[in-house]
Amino acid sequence: MKLARDHLSSYSNLSSWTDHDLLRYYRGYYYNTTLALEAIQTTLEWRQRQRIDTILEFEDFSDLESTGKLMFAGQTNEGKPLLIWRGCLHYPGKTPIESQRTIRYFIWKLEKAKAKG
Repeated sequence: MKLARDHLSSYSNLSSWTDHDLLRYYRGYYYNTTLALEAIQTTLEWRQRQRIDTILEFEDFSDLESTGKLMFAGQTNEGKPLLIWRGCLHYPGKTPIESQRTIRYFIWKLEKAKAKG
C-alpha cells in the first residue's frame, strides 16, 4: 500500500482512503500493480472533478431524503450498512439535471454510509 500512496501522493483526497480501499483495487485487477494504480488514479481524478469529497458538507438532498426511495435498513452479516433502493418510489428525471441530481444523491448516501463506518 505504501507504493500506491507514494505513487499517488499528489492527490490530496487519497488521505481519506484506507489500506482496505486500496487493496480492493489490487484484488479487482488480480494484483496487477500497473492496472490497479491507473484505476485508482482515474477514480481519484473523477472524485476531484465531481467534488465527491465535499458532497456531505455542501449539498442538501432533504427533498430527495423525504421520498424514502433510498434508505438504510440495518446491517449486513459483516456489520456494514445495508442500503435499499426502493425502485417503486423512483420516477426518472425528466431532464438531465434531475437525473444528475439523483445520481449525486445516491453517491451522497453512499458517502454517508462510508463516513459512519
